[in-house]
Formats: sequence, structure tokens, C-alpha cells
Amino acid sequence: MISLNKALNALLQNLSQALKQGDDKVIYSFADVQQWQTGVLSVLLDYQLIKPISAAQSIECSGCENNCFMDVISYKSSHQLSNQIGESSRSYIACDDSEKQAQMGRISVPPEQLKQWQVSVKNLALLLAQLLGFEDVSFDTKPLKKEFIPLGMLASSNGRVWTSLHKQPLVLNLNQVQIPLTELLFVDNNKLAIDHARINTVLAVKQPVKAKDYQSNTNKLDQRKASTQAMYKSWQDAYEQLKIENPNNSKQPKKGKDWYAYQISKMAIALNKSEATIKRNLKN
Repeated sequence: MISLNKALNALLQNLSQALKQGDDKVIYSFADVQQWQTGVLSVLLDYQLIKPISAAQSIECSGCENNCFMDVISYKSSHQLSNQIGESSRSYIACDDSEKQAQMGRISVPPEQLKQWQVSVKNLALLLAQLLGFEDVSFDTKPLKKEFIPLGMLASSNGRVWTSLHKQPLVLNLNQVQIPLTELLFVDNNKLAIDHARINTVLAVKQPVKAKDYQSNTNKLDQRKASTQAMYKSWQDAYEQLKIENPNNSKQPKKGKDWYAYQISKMAIALNKSEATIKRNLKN
């Protein structure tokens, strides 16, 4: 039986392969999840990495040794229980093998065998955002169609840094470092976890300005916007910290945004921007 850790790695590898082929999701059948250890499915459902979808319309028939992949025929049947008439759904496979048809006839299919679950890049992005501590994260269709999905900003000694999920290869992009998700996500005490120690190590690295590869105008605009937001957030963090360390009091002249903007302009996170620009983007 497949453990939670092995199931997690298989999910990531299968999704990575699907992305290479132009699809952003992987479907798991009842037969697939039956190979997992007890409790694996419930953990993945709790973290919403995997979600139930509509019943399968075709499955592998287990009526004989041929194991043909066949369409499933479903219908409603009436039944009476405690003087009440209700309906239930029943399903079967009609054997179309000329040699087996007379022997097999209709093969009944229990409802649970038609259950399906789906793992998608959106499910994975939401899981990463949850494990990284980002709150109220949601994704519309626009970022999901791009090469990477912005997740949120993490604080570091070098200022705020954007974190994003890149699809090909399937990695977490952080501070100019790409970390394979199979090396970052793991199971700890039957719970999904992310390697925060490795993330903190990557965040602490002072990266040189990276030479830019060719990008489309849309990607350039998105990346420029993300960098600007990260810069503003770093200024705001420094502003809040300075107010704590240098509070106003009655014995000294009141410190306004001009004073705080000047202090921030001397820091590396200012990125050579003027005091006026910094002041304009500070929020009370």
C-alpha cells in the first residue's frame, strides 16, 4: 500500500508531467486511491490538494481477465422502504466482446467504483499559500493561465520577496532560486508540511541583480508590478519598525513622514528612490 509521503510525491510528479503535456490537472480513479494506505485520501482532502469531481462515465471492467475500458450505463430505479417510494442510481457495463458477451451479460458496477478525484495546479497553489502563511489567497483565471502563479510576499533581511509557483518545471521560485516542490513539501506526523528552514536560508541570500532574459511585454509588466509592490511593502515594514523604535514624545519635535522617509532613503531597500517617492507610498 502507498504511504502518504509516496502518494504526495506521485501527485507532484504526475501533475508536473500533465503540465508538460499542456494540461493543468490530473484525475484519480477509485482504483487509484484504493492503492493508498488508509487515511491518505482523507488527509489530502483536508488540505484540499485533491478534490472530488463528478462520477466517471467509463472505467476498466473487472468482469473478466480482459479488463476492457468500457462505458458505464447508469439509470434510476425505484424502491419502497417503510411505505415510502424513493429512487436510487444503479450502473452497469454491457459486455461487447463477441466471445464473452453471452457469458458476461451486464456487469453491475457499485456506485463507489465510479468516484473520481482531481488534483490541479490551482489546488497546489492554494496549498502552498496556506503552508507559507498567506491569508485570504484566491486565484482568478488570469494568473492560472500564465507560466507562473504569484503566491505572496515573504519578509527577509533584504526586504520583501515575491514567492511564486512556476509550472515548467514545477518549482517554487523564491529570491531568484527555483526549488523543486518534491524537495520542499513533505509529510510530518501525518500532516503536509513545507521546509521553512530551507526557505529561510534562501531568503537570507543577498542576490546580485540578475541579467534579464527575453520576456513578453505582458510578463515584463507583471514582473515589474510585482517588484514594485515588494519594494513598497519593504518600505512600509521599515516605516512601522521605525515608528516603534523612534516614537514621538513631548520632549522632542514630532517626527512626520518626512523624517521616516529620510531614514528609509538611507537603507538598501530604498533602491536609490527619492525621499519624496518613499514618503508618497508610506501609509499611516
